[in-house]
Amino acid sequence: PISQGRNTVRSKQVRRQSCRSVQEEAVEAMGAYKYLEEMWRKKQSDVMRFLARLRTWEFRQLPAVHRCSRPTRPDKARKVGYKAKQGYLVYRVRVKRGDRKK
Repeated sequence: PISQGRNTVRSKQVRRQSCRSVQEEAVEAMGAYKYLEEMWRKKQSDVMRFLARLRTWEFRQLPAVHRCSRPTRPDKARKVGYKAKQGYLVYRVRVKRGDRKK
């Protein structure tokens, strides 16, 4: 009976090792936030250029300070501490650029 116990322990270790290799392969597949991060890195892609053009026009139509329903970049917001639950508010504020006043 003792030798059988050792064999079962060894077989469990082999199973764990095989599970780890499967998990390591799965790590290479990107999740949603990683995918968004990659999209934002490639700003010259057709999709991002189109989205940027749409968003800039849309943001110009809105008032200078307004409350958003959700962040524009959820991946970045979560890294800074945002959570999608009650009590977290997101505001978008327009900042004047250029035109130095004399």
